[in-house]
Amino acid sequence: MPGQGDTCTAPYRTTRSVVARWTRAPSAPLTVSSSVPVGVPPVGGPPLVRRSLPVLSSPTDNSLPTRKLAWSLALDERAEPAVAGFKGDRLSGDTEDRITEDRISEVRIEQGVAIHGGVGTLRRDEMTPSLEAEYREALTRSLQAGNEALRSGGTAVDAACAAVRVMEDSPLFNAGRGSNFDERGVVSMDASIMDGDTLDAGAVADVTDVRYPVDLARLVMERSEHLMLTGPGAAAFARASGVEATEASFFHTERRWSDLQRAKESGGARPNVIGSAGPTGRAGTVGAVARDHAGRLAAATSTGGMANKTWGRVGDSPIIGAGTYASRLCAVSCTGWGEYFIRHAIAHDVHARMAHGGVSLARAVHGVIWDTLEAQVPGAGGLVAIDRDGNVELCFNTPGMYRGWIDSGGAHHVAVYREG
Repeated sequence: MPGQGDTCTAPYRTTRSVVARWTRAPSAPLTVSSSVPVGVPPVGGPPLVRRSLPVLSSPTDNSLPTRKLAWSLALDERAEPAVAGFKGDRLSGDTEDRITEDRISEVRIEQGVAIHGGVGTLRRDEMTPSLEAEYREALTRSLQAGNEALRSGGTAVDAACAAVRVMEDSPLFNAGRGSNFDERGVVSMDASIMDGDTLDAGAVADVTDVRYPVDLARLVMERSEHLMLTGPGAAAFARASGVEATEASFFHTERRWSDLQRAKESGGARPNVIGSAGPTGRAGTVGAVARDHAGRLAAATSTGGMANKTWGRVGDSPIIGAGTYASRLCAVSCTGWGEYFIRHAIAHDVHARMAHGGVSLARAVHGVIWDTLEAQVPGAGGLVAIDRDGNVELCFNTPGMYRGWIDSGGAHHVAVYREG
């Protein structure tokens, strides 16, 4: 079962366990002993230790991070990887038996869509029944749009775009119509999309007059030799591609305008997951991942960014590898404090852990959110992901995340807060 504080919403079951003993004598080097054969280290790890060297000793620094040693307990390439249990960079005891488990997603869909509407959720005591019903209805419509695209023979790219468009058209979410204002009082939006089958991608940043930024990002992917366009250049490309300009008044909502005033009063930009907000003062990036009938994967993300952000600021949402990534192995869309997702290439890190570490989607997602992101800034975000086998993960380290998934038969699930 997940550890204490674990908020990945898909429950896990153990498929394989390894017991190892961590020992540390006072003023002595830290040692790791195990009879388990050694396998491939994680990306960026130390050189591979062969089976003839089953015991690894650290330098005399007893604070050496546990994760730098954990690779020595991995199973070989013919087995499922397993790593000694740890949280963060510290051992939980000087001498302790640790049992580890690979993680497998409980949610699996042969064809379908998973979405998020951001981690900027209201506190439970601020969420009225009527407002929560509005969110759930909007999430359901997004899932149904993505599913309909698949049922009509569309690709994963079609489904991801269709799901995101619904949320961009809703004032509830921080994307498209419901986008935050920057410090000038102007809405500037970012979006990206990636086709996992071809690795083609498109992105736009700092667009101010496009109703569906995700569609413009797709046009960049399909009709441009470039991957990202920004500002006036993106606007010119939109006009040349037949996308009509949308009046600024369409994006002006009193809800977001009030958020801007509160952010100005607080003296800075307001990350959507940090700090206090009023009953309507939280909003999050939106995104979708999809798997089509041919097993192809895609991911799309769209946002209005922080309230009162500095003019020209670009977050992780339009950056391939940070806020969005898709391959033939997995598809990922992120939400949260963008600067940290950029620094750690969060979306791509999920793919890298699976591709180079051989771990399951669930294990990769859990590691990225709870070992990488949580260590940098607690409560900074979450993501949705799907792999080539249809396993789905919806994981976050915040009080909640607007989210949902739907399968080819139309069975769906939406949620706002932690479950279980």
